Amino acid sequence: QDLIDWVAATFVGDEPLEATIDEDGQLNFSAANGRALTIEADNAGTPVSLAGLLGSHTSSTNGVNRDKFESDFNNLREQIEQLASDASYKGVNLLKGDLLSVFFNNEQTSKLDIEGVDLTPDGLLNIGAVANESGDHGFAADSDIQTFVDTLNAATGVLRQQSSTFGANLGVVQIRQDFTSSLINTLEAGASELTVADTNEEGAKMLALQTRQQLGTTALSLANQAEQGVLRLFG
Repeated sequence: QDLIDWVAATFVGDEPLEATIDEDGQLNFSAANGRALTIEADNAGTPVSLAGLLGSHTSSTNGVNRDKFESDFNNLREQIEQLASDASYKGVNLLKGDLLSVFFNNEQTSKLDIEGVDLTPDGLLNIGAVANESGDHGFAADSDIQTFVDTLNAATGVLRQQSSTFGANLGVVQIRQDFTSSLINTLEAGASELTVADTNEEGAKMLALQTRQQLGTTALSLANQAEQGVLRLFG
């Protein structure tokens, strides 16, 4: 136990070392940060591997995996940045904080303003890069990994909230688009009927309408004159 305590107190810092004794009484060394470990003994100033002395030597690959995980994490972070940059249409990128104004009439008096947000790792997602250098590793301890997991969970919440906002705006735009499409179809149908109509038939209908209007005017005039005549009789 004294040796275990000595190892824990001596090998600290960025590359801590742990020593344990298993149920078979064997002394095991491991890197506390999960990285690969090489143990050598110094024999009169000449480094000698302990692998042969112990009869067996197992090198942990957990550290190698953590190095790869750090690299993969940073690569995925870069992919998120590129995805946000690629979400641009005609110079407007809602994922980079741009403003999109959707107009619903020719006079541009009716519109919907959709405000974009900066959904990048350096923006609202707040996903920092993982240190991946010798002596400086972001995934050195399990607690460090948990910190990044918490950051990713928070970023997921931001994405879901903004997705709901964009979805509501999209619903409004789609409703207005459906209304506009229906109006266009109605106008096109009316224009088509006017185009294929018989001009003689339409002219006759117009003349009949004018005649009815003239008859109505004449009838009202005659009625008014008759009324005046009756009044004169009583006068």
